[in-house]
Amino acid sequence: GRLRGGGQALDRSLAALLPACAATLIYRTTFEAFEGYSTNFTLSGQNGWQHEGTGGNGLVNGFIPGAGQSAYIGFTPPSPTEFTSVWRPLNLAPVPTNLSVVTFSVTMLVVDSTNSLRDDFRWSIYNTNGSRLFTLDFDNSTERINYGLDDGAGFTATGFQFTRGAVHELAITMNFPRNRWQASLSGTALTAPLPITTTNAALNLGDIDAVW
Repeated sequence: GRLRGGGQALDRSLAALLPACAATLIYRTTFEAFEGYSTNFTLSGQNGWQHEGTGGNGLVNGFIPGAGQSAYIGFTPPSPTEFTSVWRPLNLAPVPTNLSVVTFSVTMLVVDSTNSLRDDFRWSIYNTNGSRLFTLDFDNSTERINYGLDDGAGFTATGFQFTRGAVHELAITMNFPRNRWQASLSGTALTAPLPITTTNAALNLGDIDAVW
């Protein structure tokens, strides 16, 4: 996964959110051994990664063709909690002026269940106060992609779907001065620009969580 500030548009519909400045890399990892990652351990505890919940997380090799090692959440179900999440703290607070537009991009796939009990996998964005700002949801039961804001209204369908077992390129662009975000999957914008917060929560970036 990669995080960058500024940069060029990944999709034409994202252009209004992006500044005309060179990108600055905030954080990047490919989860490889030369970066200090080992498949013998959980992802949490390596290179600053943390977790909440009791479900499985770790590293595998060869799940994404040609990508080497990858991080995962899954295999062991969370119990007794109903979720597990992993993240690496970013703590951009306040968001620097030159990094006021941040793009998160990740190569991802959802591997189908082997017992027909299909769950949801999400990317959730939090501020440094621990408030969840918004979520992008991949429902493995329906293959639908949904989003949720911090307005308590639950999830809204984007009208787009993903494919189980297929590799997708996800990008989420956040324009903090404008309080807007937008996501694209493999170059297709999933929504119109949406509010980062609807509740006047602090507009900064604490972490981006992978959630099961």
